[in-house]
Amino acid sequence: MDNPDPVIIPTWGYKADGEARIFQLGLGEDLPEGWSATPDVITDPAKATAEALTDRAAGRPYADSVVNAVDLIPAAASPDTAIDEIERLKGIIAAGSQENEALVEEIDKAEGLLGAAAAEIATLKTALAKAEADGADAAAARDEAHAAIERLEAELASAKKDLEAATAPKTAARAR
Repeated sequence: MDNPDPVIIPTWGYKADGEARIFQLGLGEDLPEGWSATPDVITDPAKATAEALTDRAAGRPYADSVVNAVDLIPAAASPDTAIDEIERLKGIIAAGSQENEALVEEIDKAEGLLGAAAAEIATLKTALAKAEADGADAAAARDEAHAAIERLEAELASAKKDLEAATAPKTAARAR
């Protein structure tokens, strides 16, 4: 007998420094030493936010406020550099918006296909129910025909018996 595939459960693990990642654990398996199943072990509350954990898990630096994000821009940056950076970011946002619109269109199209498929399934279910009912009617008609054939065969056998009896040669004792 083959062993069934082991059950693998994706499980989040957290460290006190704010590191978080998903482990592929077998059924009943524990997280490695130093990892916790809850973010409560994170000592810095700023690193325990959903945004911080997501950024850290994705390998991105996390800026927990606008002030921290501004601190990431080099102090020596000129206003022109800042304007260029703003324009670059606007381009990224515009491209992301276009991609989102394309994804929304794809989702709408997929939903339309799913709706059409659901309608087709409903039509097929109706046809199947009708075919099953027609099949039941046909089976009943077949059963009635078989019963009629059996009755006719029984009558024919009886008629043959009567005919044989009526046409059987008479013995001498009976003939007188």
